[in-house]
Amino acid sequence: MKVADRMRTRIAAAIFLALVVSVAVGARASSSQSPYASLPGVNDTVRFDGSASGETKAWAYPSQNLLESFLRSTIDASYGGKTYDQYQRTMSAVLASSLEFPNGATAVVSRVQQFQYRGHEDVEVQARISSGPFHALVWTTPAELLSASGHRYLR
Repeated sequence: MKVADRMRTRIAAAIFLALVVSVAVGARASSSQSPYASLPGVNDTVRFDGSASGETKAWAYPSQNLLESFLRSTIDASYGGKTYDQYQRTMSAVLASSLEFPNGATAVVSRVQQFQYRGHEDVEVQARISSGPFHALVWTTPAELLSASGHRYLR
């Protein structure tokens, strides 16, 4: 698959996931419920899984700042005011910094914290990849993770 095609696929998957989380977060504001059925805890083993958005890979970022740039971009997009092309350009720049992991890649959670921006909330997870050749700390959301027993965190 060409790089441009992969980027379009990743943007479409990011938009889908952002819409799912945005709707769930919006529902949370009105019903006081999290978009997550549960959250991982520190020292939990988790698996990356992007299949909720139809992907064979899941994403993460090498730094908390980059993850928060992604989250702010998706929240800003939910307020409108940008065309799809403008949003796609912004997301292309943010996603260019993301890392992909095959569904099933394992990690150990080292930090879990709340993220708030413009009245929206999400959860940030820092995890150390424990499978494959890449054993670094990365940042993602519970929407990209499964518990060790295969349960989704996202409702």
